[in-house]
Amino acid sequence: LCSSEDNCTCVGTPLIAWISPLDASSTPNGAPGNFITIGGKYFGQTAGQVVFLGDPETNTDDKLASFPDSVNPNCANFWQNDQIIVIVPSGAVDGPIKVVAANKKEDMTDNDRGPHINDFDVNDLKRPGLCLSDPDSGFFADKFNLQGNSFAGVSQGVFFGTEKASTTANNISNWTNTSVDATVPNIAAGRNAVFINAAGASSNSLKFKIEDNSLKDPAIDYIEPPQGPAGQYVTIYGRNFGLYEGGKSMVKFY
Repeated sequence: LCSSEDNCTCVGTPLIAWISPLDASSTPNGAPGNFITIGGKYFGQTAGQVVFLGDPETNTDDKLASFPDSVNPNCANFWQNDQIIVIVPSGAVDGPIKVVAANKKEDMTDNDRGPHINDFDVNDLKRPGLCLSDPDSGFFADKFNLQGNSFAGVSQGVFFGTEKASTTANNISNWTNTSVDATVPNIAAGRNAVFINAAGASSNSLKFKIEDNSLKDPAIDYIEPPQGPAGQYVTIYGRNFGLYEGGKSMVKFY
């Protein structure tokens, strides 16, 4: 779309592609106070509004969602071009959800744009909530921190993937009610998602990109000089050699 209001800069209309968390029937759900994630594109970088519409035939039950930084001040970047985290508002009822970008363009989960998304089910299931992954990408064994709320409870865990198919993060530590640290497990590179489980309930998920570990492997570009007798010094040029560690770092001649 292009208009004089946009100074003839082409902008996209928000498109909602998915909502998390889901139940077994792929219905997004949660209790008032829970965090949910809305994924898609063209949301913009400036916060707009998210409205729980309830009955589409009337606007008397529409409820405006608040943002997670009102609960945890560390919840930065809750509105991104492809991901939004909001709090299920008090008084919300079952129905579709509408995203209104800062440029006033909007999308709803019950229209024909994007994939079909079931109406949001407002229930009484209290879930832990995620609002930030810092960073939101990493290589195998890289450390990351998750921020949110309601992390307390037994059977705590950090996972990558979905509830149906997940891999546990490594080195989970420093667990509090609003924060946890972990390291990236050895899983395939590409787009992924991270979520936690506490007290038998899974949180909303956040995007997380698994980086290709081959990009970190040592790579030799050339050797100078390329030949010489035993005892001669040589210099190896390349990248990703890392810092020297006694007993671990080595050079072999085959």
